[in-house]
Amino acid sequence: MNSSSCLYSIIIPHRNLPQLLQRCLDSIPSRLDVQIVVVDDNSDASLVDFQNFPGLNHPQVTLIFNKLGRGAGHARNLGMERALGKWLIFADCDDFFNTKILNEQMDACTDASADILFFKTRYVYSDNLKETPQEHWTNQLFDLVERTGDINYLKFRRNAPWGKFIRRELVERHHIRFQEVLWSNDVRFSIEVALAACEVQRVPVYLYSYTIRSGSLIDNASMESLLCRFDVAYAVEYKLKKRGYAKYGPGHLDFWWFKISIQKPLLGLKLMPKVLRVSGLFLFLRRLLSNCFHHRKK
Repeated sequence: MNSSSCLYSIIIPHRNLPQLLQRCLDSIPSRLDVQIVVVDDNSDASLVDFQNFPGLNHPQVTLIFNKLGRGAGHARNLGMERALGKWLIFADCDDFFNTKILNEQMDACTDASADILFFKTRYVYSDNLKETPQEHWTNQLFDLVERTGDINYLKFRRNAPWGKFIRRELVERHHIRFQEVLWSNDVRFSIEVALAACEVQRVPVYLYSYTIRSGSLIDNASMESLLCRFDVAYAVEYKLKKRGYAKYGPGHLDFWWFKISIQKPLLGLKLMPKVLRVSGLFLFLRRLLSNCFHHRKK
């Protein structure tokens, strides 16, 4: 693809889910200004037919077969190295787009002045594509911005890379990359992009569908995953505090600390000073009570 004709680069990491990847690819409109970069993260040959890999021989799709198996963060970084577009769009391979809305927004937002455009997200069940009874939690941030007039709530609390158009020049100028960790690889990337962005805009249309699927990484509650998520949350929320954006912090640090403390109370005590350093005593206690309440309801 010619870089001068490419306006949008859609980057999709993949591992062992070819049918869902095909569903995601099928949701992307066929346009000459769209580049799709799929990075396979060392999929198992017993689960994936590489001779008929989704996107193979498709003129829009660039395939990267990475045999290192370093996770989605590394895969996304490899994808960005091949990106040509003015705008970066990220998707998880088990999610998908609203094709009509994506096509419309690609037409409408090509020359937008913002560094980041935020869109709404739907929750759907992966097996039957039915919408869940609840709204995706990130959509509440649109309402919060509407009430307060403060775009920073959306800017800093929307930590996932999907459901956004991100100006590639901004990412390259500030050398922003994903953490190559197995969990929460996207949080630091999203915060760094938010800190670098001069202008952001919200577009209240449902562009992206986030699927609920058993066996996804978000379901992993091992101590290894919790500690990884805790470390990522501490680094980004402490940085926000130092930059004067503490009130916009997502509060994930307290949540991961609580999950760790349930399994290993002594380790929780050891990690508590980090939580207090970020949240302060009052906010820590309030979030602790909230986490206890929701835990008991389960």
